Amino acid sequence: MRHVATMDNDASAFHYGLVRVNQDRKWGLADEEGRLVVPPSYDGILDYQPGLGWRACTGCRSKTGGDYSWFEGGDWITLDRRGRKIR
Repeated sequence: MRHVATMDNDASAFHYGLVRVNQDRKWGLADEEGRLVVPPSYDGILDYQPGLGWRACTGCRSKTGGDYSWFEGGDWITLDRRGRKIR
């Protein structure tokens, strides 16, 4: 599969059959077959958080310090297990 996102020196893991992808500096979610469930349209997506989902942002910026990366600022929403916006 192409474009699997990496952060903190490791590739993103699959959660509920979806993985974060990064293409042309935009983030989305793909299934195990590589089909885009959420097209890369966000400025960042955090890895899946149990009980919450994926947190996606627009207008945020990627920051790196040492071995770690994170997103700052922007407007955040939550995506469910199917990649649908829930908050």
